Amino acid sequence: MVKYCLELPYGKWRHFPAGTYNEQMNELTGTAELGLIDVVHSVWYAFSHVPMRKWGDFELHAAKLAEPETPEPEKPTRVLDNIVRWLWPASFWQHRVIWKMREMND
Repeated sequence: MVKYCLELPYGKWRHFPAGTYNEQMNELTGTAELGLIDVVHSVWYAFSHVPMRKWGDFELHAAKLAEPETPEPEKPTRVLDNIVRWLWPASFWQHRVIWKMREMND
């Protein structure tokens, strides 16, 4: 919501989530949204203008929490290899060559 409602580099409003400022301030959730948007802007400003070498423990911990988690890639299974081996039996030498090629690619 902050990305679409606020110009982060300048801190200027593009539009309010409820439409106008008065409509936004009429509801309790609207004022809470504006408060949270201000907090997000403050955090963005601090993290984008202060060099990382000056960050403290709290800032580093917060940045780590905000960083998206990258899932580990799944390990390839050898189910298809076993099916092919069962359907088209090969010699020991062919299996050995294929195994060596597989080791080079892993």
